[in-house]
Amino acid sequence: MNNLRAIAWNAASRVRGDTLRHLQVIRAVSRMSREDAIKDQNCRLSALIAHAYRYVPYYRKVMDGCGVVDGQGNVDLSKFHRVPFLERSTLSQRNHDLRSTKPDGPPSIPNKSGGTTGMPITFLWDESVLEWVMATKDLYDEWTGYYVGMPQVRLWGSERDVYVGGESLRTTLGRWLRNEIWLNSYKMSSKQMREYIDVINAHRPVQILGYVGCTYELARFAEREGCNIYSPKAVMTSAGTLHPYMRETIERVFRAPVFNRYGTRETGDIACECSVHDGLHICMPTHYVEIVRPDGSPAQHGEEGEVILTLLTNYTMPLIRYRVGDTAILKEGMCACGVSWPMLEHVTGRLTESFLLEDGGIVPAEYLNTTLYNSALNERWIKKCQCIQDDYNSVCIRIVPWDNSCSAEVTHSEDLVQIRDRIQLLMGKQCKVDFEFPEDIECTQSGKYRYVISHIAR
Repeated sequence: MNNLRAIAWNAASRVRGDTLRHLQVIRAVSRMSREDAIKDQNCRLSALIAHAYRYVPYYRKVMDGCGVVDGQGNVDLSKFHRVPFLERSTLSQRNHDLRSTKPDGPPSIPNKSGGTTGMPITFLWDESVLEWVMATKDLYDEWTGYYVGMPQVRLWGSERDVYVGGESLRTTLGRWLRNEIWLNSYKMSSKQMREYIDVINAHRPVQILGYVGCTYELARFAEREGCNIYSPKAVMTSAGTLHPYMRETIERVFRAPVFNRYGTRETGDIACECSVHDGLHICMPTHYVEIVRPDGSPAQHGEEGEVILTLLTNYTMPLIRYRVGDTAILKEGMCACGVSWPMLEHVTGRLTESFLLEDGGIVPAEYLNTTLYNSALNERWIKKCQCIQDDYNSVCIRIVPWDNSCSAEVTHSEDLVQIRDRIQLLMGKQCKVDFEFPEDIECTQSGKYRYVISHIAR
């Protein structure tokens, strides 16, 4: 039955677009030498810049000012670093000027970012971009041992993406052909998590795909409640920062390896782990990735910096040197798996997940997450936790205890002192650390769960 579903889905894909052909291209480039893959990527980048210069009003003006394109339309990639970063605010305010004016261009498909760090941003794709995105997903799935038609469970989506029982016939048929069951990550009560575990046990998926935070919460719930949960071949996590303690818990509970995947709503999936699990491969045919320091200069291998993205497949609304708001570390060398693409050592988080100090320093999200979700504290009484920076010297810790009937402030006062001390160790003794104990901490509009939030503007 699974093979029949895969055959039907692939046949439908051939009829409706180029996803399978794009997948063949991506596979071929993944087998190239690093030198040939770079040549291929540079050709794609030059073609995108030439198109943007000719047809996109915003980039015509920008590139005239930095000399990347000469009077004859020739592209000089040695000057690419002069192109200013595309800010989210610019994408919002100059949205119309960022759209291609090419007369015979394909119909555009409006989309929105998840709004994790503020108001959602509207952007445009076309059918070709969507097909490249799907092809990249298919390749990353293959690395986990999962192929279309095999049973899969997705702990995914928001109220925008998942309306269980209210999907269109086309969506329902597509999920049936792909053998997918979707569980809404926006709804994660204890009752619903028990139901999700029952679904996983009944469906017996080859792969579980889920938001990082929600997959981690489900694993913690199953372990705490002593629930027997089916072990898939792989768990793929995305849409959040996978911290080591999260990976450890998920792999322990599901008894399966975790494959971390990194992407954004605006640019699709960018990088993913292979079976070696020694970093995330950046998909060179679809994405040009830079990691930069605060002054805009290139970060060295092993040095944390800001992620700057150029989506090589979007000609309808080119996103060139786009600041997505994430931080990551470039890895040196090549993976033992043989794929020559450059790698991210680790996606460390979002800019808004690091706390700022008055002297310009930062307290990294990794430290804050470890402080809040230290297993010695967490397993004992903390169900959910969130750390919010309101000012340089003002932090609020929101904690939802497993047992809401007790006064956590009294019962767990020693743990609270330990958390406060660890925050003040890097923030300074002058930093005021308050605690709140709400009944729940809601997910964002995009269905994600934010552990650390800084309200200080960068």
